[in-house]
Amino acid sequence: MRTLSVVVVVVTIVLCISALCVASVPLTISYQGKLMESSGIPVADGTSQMTFAIYDAESEGAKIWTETNTAVQVKGGLFSVLLGSVTPFPSTLFDGGELWFGVSIGSAAELSPRQKIASAAFAQVSRTVVDGAITVTKLGNGAVTSDKLAAQAVTTDNLANGAVGTNQIANGAVVQSKTTGMLGCLNNGKRVAYGWNMTGNGSSGNWYMVIATGLSSVENVQVTTCNRDWPCEANMSPGGTTVTVRANAQNIPFYWMAIGQ
Repeated sequence: MRTLSVVVVVVTIVLCISALCVASVPLTISYQGKLMESSGIPVADGTSQMTFAIYDAESEGAKIWTETNTAVQVKGGLFSVLLGSVTPFPSTLFDGGELWFGVSIGSAAELSPRQKIASAAFAQVSRTVVDGAITVTKLGNGAVTSDKLAAQAVTTDNLANGAVGTNQIANGAVVQSKTTGMLGCLNNGKRVAYGWNMTGNGSSGNWYMVIATGLSSVENVQVTTCNRDWPCEANMSPGGTTVTVRANAQNIPFYWMAIGQ
Protein backbone atom coordinates (compact mmCIF):
# COMPACT_ATOMS: atom_id res chain seq x y z
CA MET A 1 0.00 0.00 0.00
CA ARG A 2 1.26 3.48 -0.88
CA THR A 3 1.77 5.82 2.08
CA LEU A 4 2.63 9.48 1.78
CA SER A 5 4.08 11.88 4.29
CA VAL A 6 4.73 15.61 4.34
CA VAL A 7 7.94 17.08 5.68
CA VAL A 8 7.32 20.73 6.54
CA VAL A 9 9.97 23.03 5.15
CA VAL A 10 8.66 26.49 6.00
CA VAL A 11 5.45 27.81 7.50
CA THR A 12 5.39 31.59 7.67
CA ILE A 13 2.90 34.38 7.66
CA VAL A 14 2.90 36.50 4.53
CA LEU A 15 1.42 39.90 5.30
CA CYS A 16 1.31 41.09 1.71
CA ILE A 17 1.64 44.82 1.18
CA SER A 18 -1.46 44.72 -0.99
CA ALA A 19 -3.38 42.99 1.77
CA LEU A 20 -2.51 45.74 4.20
CA CYS A 21 -3.49 48.48 1.80
CA VAL A 22 -6.63 46.94 0.31
CA ALA A 23 -9.09 45.58 2.84
CA SER A 24 -10.75 43.26 0.27
CA VAL A 25 -7.53 41.30 -0.32
CA PRO A 26 -7.41 38.35 2.14
CA LEU A 27 -4.31 37.58 4.17
CA THR A 28 -2.56 34.32 3.36
CA ILE A 29 -0.16 31.88 4.98
CA SER A 30 2.75 30.60 2.91
CA TYR A 31 2.97 26.82 3.45
CA GLN A 32 5.85 24.83 1.98
CA GLY A 33 6.66 21.16 2.41
CA LYS A 34 8.08 18.03 0.85
CA LEU A 35 5.86 15.15 -0.22
CA MET A 36 7.51 11.77 0.40
CA GLU A 37 6.67 8.15 -0.30
CA SER A 38 6.70 5.76 2.68
CA SER A 39 10.09 4.55 1.41
CA GLY A 40 11.50 8.02 2.00
CA ILE A 41 11.91 9.07 -1.64
CA PRO A 42 10.15 12.13 -3.07
CA VAL A 43 6.94 11.57 -5.03
CA ALA A 44 7.07 11.91 -8.82
CA ASP A 45 6.90 15.37 -10.32
CA GLY A 46 3.45 16.56 -11.36
CA THR A 47 0.34 18.04 -9.74
CA SER A 48 -1.56 16.80 -6.72
CA GLN A 49 -4.87 17.70 -5.13
CA MET A 50 -4.35 18.78 -1.53
CA THR A 51 -6.89 19.62 1.14
CA PHE A 52 -5.86 21.73 4.11
CA ALA A 53 -7.78 22.18 7.35
CA ILE A 54 -7.43 23.93 10.69
CA TYR A 55 -8.89 22.40 13.87
CA ASP A 56 -9.33 23.50 17.45
CA ALA A 57 -7.89 20.25 18.82
CA GLU A 58 -4.94 17.95 18.19
CA SER A 59 -7.29 15.04 17.42
CA GLU A 60 -10.94 15.05 16.49
CA GLY A 61 -12.25 18.49 17.54
CA ALA A 62 -14.00 20.98 15.27
CA LYS A 63 -12.83 21.83 11.77
CA ILE A 64 -12.95 25.63 11.73
CA TRP A 65 -11.42 26.25 8.30
CA THR A 66 -10.64 24.18 5.20
CA GLU A 67 -9.80 24.63 1.55
CA THR A 68 -8.88 22.37 -1.37
CA ASN A 69 -6.27 23.20 -3.99
CA THR A 70 -6.88 20.92 -6.95
CA ALA A 71 -3.56 21.40 -8.75
CA VAL A 72 -0.57 21.85 -6.47
CA GLN A 73 2.68 21.73 -8.41
CA VAL A 74 5.15 19.18 -7.01
CA LYS A 75 8.79 19.04 -8.14
CA GLY A 76 11.34 16.86 -6.46
CA GLY A 77 8.71 16.30 -3.80
CA LEU A 78 8.66 20.03 -2.94
CA PHE A 79 5.48 22.07 -3.07
CA SER A 80 4.35 25.53 -1.99
CA VAL A 81 0.85 26.91 -1.52
CA LEU A 82 -0.75 30.07 -0.16
CA LEU A 83 -3.30 29.00 2.41
CA GLY A 84 -6.32 31.26 2.41
CA SER A 85 -6.07 32.01 -1.32
CA VAL A 86 -9.00 29.66 -2.10
CA THR A 87 -11.08 30.01 1.07
CA PRO A 88 -10.43 33.17 3.10
CA PHE A 89 -9.64 32.76 6.79
CA PRO A 90 -12.41 33.76 9.23
CA SER A 91 -11.59 37.10 10.85
CA THR A 92 -11.56 35.49 14.32
CA LEU A 93 -9.53 32.41 13.37
CA PHE A 94 -6.26 33.58 14.92
CA ASP A 95 -7.75 35.09 18.06
CA GLY A 96 -5.34 33.38 20.47
CA GLY A 97 -6.78 29.88 20.86
CA GLU A 98 -4.65 26.77 20.19
CA LEU A 99 -4.97 25.51 16.61
CA TRP A 100 -3.81 22.42 14.68
CA PHE A 101 -3.23 22.01 10.96
CA GLY A 102 -4.08 18.96 8.84
CA VAL A 103 -3.23 17.94 5.26
CA SER A 104 -4.92 15.42 2.94
CA ILE A 105 -3.46 14.28 -0.40
CA GLY A 106 -6.00 13.44 -3.07
CA SER A 107 -8.78 11.23 -1.68
CA ALA A 108 -6.56 9.66 0.97
CA ALA A 109 -7.18 10.09 4.68
CA GLU A 110 -5.69 13.08 6.44
CA LEU A 111 -2.03 12.70 7.34
CA SER A 112 -1.29 12.15 10.99
CA PRO A 113 -0.40 13.68 13.34
CA ARG A 114 -1.74 17.19 12.87
CA GLN A 115 0.75 20.03 13.18
CA LYS A 116 0.28 22.62 15.90
CA ILE A 117 0.23 26.12 14.47
CA ALA A 118 3.04 28.20 15.91
CA SER A 119 2.43 31.61 17.43
CA ALA A 120 3.76 33.36 14.30
CA ALA A 121 0.42 32.77 12.61
CA PHE A 122 -1.29 34.86 15.23
CA ALA A 123 0.46 37.91 13.81
CA GLN A 124 -2.64 38.25 11.63
CA VAL A 125 -4.52 39.79 14.54
CA SER A 126 -2.18 42.78 14.33
CA ARG A 127 -4.45 44.10 11.58
CA THR A 128 -6.75 45.45 14.30
CA VAL A 129 -6.35 46.66 17.86
CA VAL A 130 -8.80 45.55 20.53
CA ASP A 131 -10.67 48.41 22.17
CA GLY A 132 -8.86 49.47 25.34
CA ALA A 133 -5.68 47.57 24.42
CA ILE A 134 -3.54 50.71 24.23
CA THR A 135 -3.31 52.37 27.63
CA VAL A 136 -1.06 55.16 28.90
CA THR A 137 1.40 52.57 30.21
CA LYS A 138 1.89 51.31 26.62
CA LEU A 139 2.86 54.76 25.32
CA GLY A 140 6.33 56.17 25.69
CA ASN A 141 6.89 59.75 26.76
CA GLY A 142 6.41 61.99 23.74
CA ALA A 143 4.90 59.18 21.64
CA VAL A 144 1.68 61.10 20.95
CA THR A 145 2.50 64.42 19.35
CA SER A 146 0.25 67.10 17.91
CA ASP A 147 0.73 65.85 14.34
CA LYS A 148 -0.76 62.47 15.39
CA LEU A 149 -4.01 64.11 16.56
CA ALA A 150 -6.81 65.03 14.20
CA ALA A 151 -8.16 68.55 14.35
CA GLN A 152 -10.57 68.97 17.28
CA ALA A 153 -9.78 65.42 18.47
CA VAL A 154 -9.19 66.54 22.05
CA THR A 155 -12.07 68.46 23.59
CA THR A 156 -13.03 69.26 27.16
CA ASP A 157 -15.19 66.11 27.17
CA ASN A 158 -12.00 64.01 26.74
CA LEU A 159 -10.17 65.57 29.67
CA ALA A 160 -10.73 64.52 33.27
CA ASN A 161 -10.96 67.23 35.90
CA GLY A 162 -7.45 68.22 36.91
CA ALA A 163 -5.86 66.17 34.10
CA VAL A 164 -3.99 69.14 32.64
CA GLY A 165 -1.89 71.03 35.14
CA THR A 166 0.86 73.57 34.69
CA ASN A 167 3.46 70.77 34.53
CA GLN A 168 1.75 69.39 31.41
CA ILE A 169 1.79 72.71 29.54
CA ALA A 170 4.98 73.60 27.69
CA ASN A 171 6.35 77.12 27.82
CA GLY A 172 4.65 79.16 25.14
CA ALA A 173 2.04 76.46 24.44
CA VAL A 174 -0.87 78.62 25.58
CA VAL A 175 -1.10 81.71 23.44
CA GLN A 176 -3.51 84.62 23.65
CA SER A 177 -5.74 83.29 20.87
CA LYS A 178 -6.31 80.10 22.91
CA THR A 179 -7.24 81.80 26.16
CA THR A 180 -10.19 84.03 25.28
CA GLY A 181 -13.51 82.65 26.40
CA MET A 182 -17.11 83.69 26.78
CA LEU A 183 -18.80 83.11 30.12
CA GLY A 184 -22.20 84.07 28.73
CA CYS A 185 -24.61 86.88 29.35
CA LEU A 186 -25.31 88.84 32.52
CA ASN A 187 -28.81 89.68 33.71
CA ASN A 188 -28.56 93.07 32.09
CA GLY A 189 -27.76 91.55 28.71
CA LYS A 190 -24.07 92.32 28.87
CA ARG A 191 -21.52 89.72 27.82
CA VAL A 192 -18.44 88.62 29.75
CA ALA A 193 -15.10 87.54 28.25
CA TYR A 194 -12.09 86.27 30.18
CA GLY A 195 -8.59 84.93 29.67
CA TRP A 196 -5.00 84.49 30.83
CA ASN A 197 -1.94 86.16 29.33
CA MET A 198 1.61 87.36 30.01
CA THR A 199 3.12 90.75 29.32
CA GLY A 200 5.69 90.48 26.58
CA ASN A 201 5.71 93.51 24.29
CA GLY A 202 7.38 96.87 24.78
CA SER A 203 10.61 97.72 26.55
CA SER A 204 12.03 97.89 30.06
CA GLY A 205 9.53 99.39 32.49
CA ASN A 206 6.74 99.45 29.91
CA TRP A 207 5.80 95.86 29.04
CA TYR A 208 2.31 95.27 27.70
CA MET A 209 -0.07 92.86 26.01
CA VAL A 210 -2.91 93.77 23.64
CA ILE A 211 -5.86 91.39 24.07
CA ALA A 212 -8.56 90.75 21.49
CA THR A 213 -11.51 90.18 23.85
CA GLY A 214 -13.97 88.79 21.34
CA LEU A 215 -16.48 91.44 22.39
CA SER A 216 -17.85 93.86 19.86
CA SER A 217 -17.78 96.71 22.40
CA VAL A 218 -15.77 96.67 25.65
CA GLU A 219 -17.31 98.70 28.47
CA ASN A 220 -15.32 97.60 31.52
CA VAL A 221 -12.26 95.47 32.28
CA GLN A 222 -10.64 94.01 35.39
CA VAL A 223 -7.15 92.53 35.68
CA THR A 224 -5.35 90.65 38.47
CA THR A 225 -1.82 89.32 38.80
CA CYS A 226 -0.30 86.66 41.04
CA ASN A 227 2.85 88.75 41.56
CA ARG A 228 2.23 91.57 44.02
CA ASP A 229 5.63 93.08 43.30
CA TRP A 230 4.65 93.69 39.68
CA PRO A 231 1.05 94.90 39.54
CA CYS A 232 -0.69 95.23 36.19
CA GLU A 233 -3.03 97.91 34.94
CA ALA A 234 -5.57 97.64 32.15
CA ASN A 235 -6.40 100.30 29.58
CA MET A 236 -9.23 100.26 27.10
CA SER A 237 -10.95 102.48 24.60
CA PRO A 238 -14.69 102.46 25.32
CA GLY A 239 -16.55 100.84 22.47
CA GLY A 240 -13.40 99.09 21.23
CA THR A 241 -12.77 95.35 20.97
CA THR A 242 -9.32 95.14 22.62
CA VAL A 243 -7.82 95.70 26.05
CA THR A 244 -4.20 96.68 26.77
CA VAL A 245 -2.61 95.40 29.98
CA ARG A 246 0.65 97.02 31.13
CA ALA A 247 3.25 96.07 33.77
CA ASN A 248 6.73 97.19 34.80
CA ALA A 249 8.28 93.81 33.92
CA GLN A 250 8.19 91.25 31.13
CA ASN A 251 6.41 87.88 31.39
CA ILE A 252 4.13 88.88 34.24
CA PRO A 253 1.16 86.45 34.24
CA PHE A 254 -2.25 87.98 34.70
CA TYR A 255 -5.94 87.15 34.44
CA TRP A 256 -8.43 89.51 32.84
CA MET A 257 -12.17 89.84 32.55
CA ALA A 258 -13.99 92.22 30.22
CA ILE A 259 -17.66 93.20 30.15
CA GLY A 260 -19.44 94.60 27.13
CA GLN A 261 -21.51 93.75 24.11
